[in-house]
Amino acid sequence: MFPDRRYKKPPLIEVLADFYFEADEGREWDPKRLPDFTNAIKSLGYPDESNMQRPGPSRPRGARPRPRRNVNWLWRHRFASEDGNRTAQVGENLLVINQFPPYYGWRNFMQQTLECYGIYQNFWPTARIAHVGLHYVDVVKVPGDSFYIDDYFNLYPVIPETAGAWSIRNLAMSCETEGAVKGDLFSFAFHQRPSADPELNTFRFRWDYDCVDGMAGEIGAIESWLDRAHDFLRIAFRSTFTEKCEQLFEPED
Repeated sequence: MFPDRRYKKPPLIEVLADFYFEADEGREWDPKRLPDFTNAIKSLGYPDESNMQRPGPSRPRGARPRPRRNVNWLWRHRFASEDGNRTAQVGENLLVINQFPPYYGWRNFMQQTLECYGIYQNFWPTARIAHVGLHYVDVVKVPGDSFYIDDYFNLYPVIPETAGAWSIRNLAMSCETEGAVKGDLFSFAFHQRPSADPELNTFRFRWDYDCVDGMAGEIGAIESWLDRAHDFLRIAFRSTFTEKCEQLFEPED
């Protein structure tokens, strides 16, 4: 129903995958393995490193609040490609892979994610992942100082009739629903952002797909889950935007 579609000007500004590992019983996360991990990740094309001296996430994106054990995100080590467009962040039982524009397609991103994941597992092997997520962030700029929302988005907010004559600004919506299978969670949010150009209306969209009940850590299971998450988010993306909106991204077909 919604085949893959490539764009000359995709709205994507970031895609990331994050893994929150469940430490095996009786095994502690060993920071002394970081130098060997550093050498391995640099050979994969992430030569620039820095220590991120700031707290990590309070819990995984999209996660339901729950007690967690054997996790400390007081610091993260960050590795980046020479152009800064790709990063890998590592912390205690934590791995995050980021891609910034230009985006070279899903297969390339999944391959680099699986390669980073494999390196992590070589040095800090775990049998189970407590939480894994795939996330996309898009920015859409609609031309004109005003427009009808259903011309561009298949979203239908209900505004009180008393506000019918007003110009609506700072519009925002969010929702959460079950994913493709039990244990997966999809969440979506968009909000209007201030624009320096009065002739543009800027919207930021965030798409989150998470496995919140945990899963086995085998590379095959991870690959299958990532494909399922991407396919779900691809359909959500295509079904949210009208054809008129997609023309802003200049489809290649």
